[in-house]
Amino acid sequence: MLIDVSKLDEQQRKRIIKKLVEKLGLSQAAKMLNVGRSTLYRYVNSDQSIPLDIVRKAAEMLAQDELSDAIYGLKVVEVDATTALSVVVKAMKDEKFRNFFVSILYQYLGDYCFVEFFSFSQ
Repeated sequence: MLIDVSKLDEQQRKRIIKKLVEKLGLSQAAKMLNVGRSTLYRYVNSDQSIPLDIVRKAAEMLAQDELSDAIYGLKVVEVDATTALSVVVKAMKDEKFRNFFVSILYQYLGDYCFVEFFSFSQ
C-alpha cells in the first residue's frame, strides 16, 4: 500500500471506509474488516473515530484509483491524446501547475520514468 493512513485526517479515513462500503456493501465490508455492521455504520455515519488498523485494512482492499478517489477526490477518466497534450502545454506555461504536475508524475511514475529515460539514452 502506498499510503500512510496515520497521516490522513478523520474525513479522509471516513471516505476510505465509505468507498469500501460502496464497493462491497455494508455486510460484506463489515465481515472483511472483522467488525459488526452497526459499528461500521457508526464509522460511516457519525463522528466516531475510526481505528487506524480498520482504515489500513480497508485501504488495502481498494484499488489504487478507488483509494485516490476516496482520499483526494480524484476519479480516473478516459483521456485522449489531445487532453494529455493540453496538460503538458499548461505545465509548460504555468509554473505552479508544472510543479504540481511534476511532483505527481514523480510520486506515481518516478521509477518508471527513471528506467525509461535511461533506456532511451543508451
